[in-house]
Amino acid sequence: NNYSINLNIIIINNNGGQIFNTLRYKDKIEQKHNKFWITPIDIDIEQVCKTYKQTYYNLSSINDIDQNLNKILDTKGINIIEIKTDFEITKNIEEKIQKNI
Repeated sequence: NNYSINLNIIIINNNGGQIFNTLRYKDKIEQKHNKFWITPIDIDIEQVCKTYKQTYYNLSSINDIDQNLNKILDTKGINIIEIKTDFEITKNIEEKIQKNI
């Protein structure tokens, strides 16, 4: 914490590994390979922030994001913002967006 910089890091946390399920060729990957592709990481981001003495925010709902994100982004220093998501919900939203582009 010896640096006087302003930095906001936003982590969209779906517990890792799911990005491969969004690839167009995902159906060609055999199911037995999923154990190598889908690997939940279970990292406690809040604890990592405590370890490195960084400010942590957990925005767990749309209301949290609406009410707090701009205030956090205007806060001086290093801010770590975690938004936990469910992969299936996110994937469905992305598919709907892609269909409407």
